[in-house]
Amino acid sequence: MKRAIIIFASVLAALGSRAHTEESPAKEAYKDFKIVADRNIFNSERSGDRRESPRQQRTVRAAPDEFRLVGVMLNGEDATAFFEGSRSDYGGQWKKGDLIAGFKIIDVRTDGVTLEKDAKHTQLPMASAMKSSEEGVWNLTKTTGEFVRPSSESSSAAQGSGDSDGDSGEVLKRLMERRRQEVER
Repeated sequence: MKRAIIIFASVLAALGSRAHTEESPAKEAYKDFKIVADRNIFNSERSGDRRESPRQQRTVRAAPDEFRLVGVMLNGEDATAFFEGSRSDYGGQWKKGDLIAGFKIIDVRTDGVTLEKDAKHTQLPMASAMKSSEEGVWNLTKTTGEFVRPSSESSSAAQGSGDSDGDSGEVLKRLMERRRQEVER
């Protein structure tokens, strides 16, 4: 490494003295050692000659907006629905009458919630999601355990989100049904 620095300093000194004797502009001096910056000759992990091709413009699509019903809590007349979403304002706890993504929560039950938008009612079952299309239309989707999160969050949070085999949804439904029967007694 010390040897490489000495060589680099020698090259720069030679280029600098030549530039001063010829009194060339600074741009020409940079042009002479531009190859050092382009090829990075001091990088031990460098590989073969690489040519820069014109950059192709890629269209990057943003992840669609989405929110999912992950739980409910009933306490007498007080009912709360718990959501998580692709945006921070879609997550959290919501009560009857609140708005989430333009949908008004009409009813909260142990098996899901009823949403209303533009005088149209939508039943959102437990562990299901509402996903917006590119046209801005919201569609009901069944989740698989994976959830699209904002890019700022780590992917490890998405990996530990649960089973992907679908049996967990059935177990959850049975437990909620049993709880409803206990409450009705």
